Amino acid sequence: MTDRAVLRPTQKATLDFVRGRRRSIVASDPGTGKTAPVIAAVDVPCLVLAPASLLINWRREIETWRPWDRDQFEIVSYSDRDLRYREADDYATVVADEAHYLKNHEAKRTLEGCRLLHQADKAVAVTGTLVPNRPIELWPLLYSLGFTDLSFMSFARHYAAAYLDDFGRWRFEGASNLYELRDLLADHVIRFTKEEAIPELPPKTWRVISLDLPVDRREKDYSLADLRRLDDAVAFEAMSTILREHGTRKIPAAARYLEEVVLEEEDQVVVFYHHRDVGDGLEDALDHHSIVRVDGSTPLAARQEAVDAFQAGEARIFLGQIQAAGVGLTLTAARRVVMVEASWVPSVLDQGADRCHRIGSSGNVLIDVLTIHRSIDEAQVRRAIEKKLKVIDPLVPSTSADTFATT
Repeated sequence: MTDRAVLRPTQKATLDFVRGRRRSIVASDPGTGKTAPVIAAVDVPCLVLAPASLLINWRREIETWRPWDRDQFEIVSYSDRDLRYREADDYATVVADEAHYLKNHEAKRTLEGCRLLHQADKAVAVTGTLVPNRPIELWPLLYSLGFTDLSFMSFARHYAAAYLDDFGRWRFEGASNLYELRDLLADHVIRFTKEEAIPELPPKTWRVISLDLPVDRREKDYSLADLRRLDDAVAFEAMSTILREHGTRKIPAAARYLEEVVLEEEDQVVVFYHHRDVGDGLEDALDHHSIVRVDGSTPLAARQEAVDAFQAGEARIFLGQIQAAGVGLTLTAARRVVMVEASWVPSVLDQGADRCHRIGSSGNVLIDVLTIHRSIDEAQVRRAIEKKLKVIDPLVPSTSADTFATT
């Protein structure tokens, strides 16, 4: 068994919490070291479900914390085509890493992942962002783990303020009875904030940097008030063409900002983008610097090689597509993050920033989110940050300090 002496107090508490329950959720902040105590606590054989980009990381963690049982762990991507043929009865434990991926109750990934969690004798969900954007996204996980017996619609009405809009469509993006939902989660979730888990870690700082670029005239066709009433993903899709062109138009200004501000102050920086052609443009504009890049087409082994090279100081810029590089990776060599294109989903912003702000960070992490002055993009990014503070953070309770007295 893993030597408890090398685990932090919050990790020891997590180990005991998982070991003592048949079903549990580990929801501590990203970068606080959730994987190690989970590996130590599970019964084997164990099936681990994880995003494709984290398979190598899981193998490394198992080799570090439980090498004698390495052959008792099977690590499978959520996108594995054979996932539907796997049976939970073949394993003593099923672990779902980055479990917030299981948020769309109609998606194949969610259906197969939740089926295995539901059928497992022992099940553990691990996520740094338990509520990605709104309470309704909790239902698949809570239902599959047996923490609620409410149907999707009953849960939606009670906790998501579900209603029929003027077009007869059900809307689920609201929030209701949050204190009751918080109490339900408290019985099954262990969560430590970064401040609790790593008290010596300086805080991170967010800035919205407004670039002085023309606002696309087509934005006038969209009312910000109307967009506020839409699901964030729907709004993002509705403006996808404009947002893509925003990203392309930002390239020269973003490259100048990186050259004249960030790289003048720091040796290394992590840069996130959304669209591949924006990544191509940034790579061309900054090609006189040493760059490593990770996007959706980067093979898993090459992703880890890029991370290792950056962490070793062999590259000044880590250029990452936020969907592929915004979760699971450790990029603590940098104290600066620049998001050239940012998601309107609060958890995506946080996850990207936490590649640098985690165990191993050497100082304060400063995150700059680049937007276009007076654009809807700027307003929505600010709203996303405000929304996280007002709705999501209060929903997931931090584990009481009393926990430490019992470990």
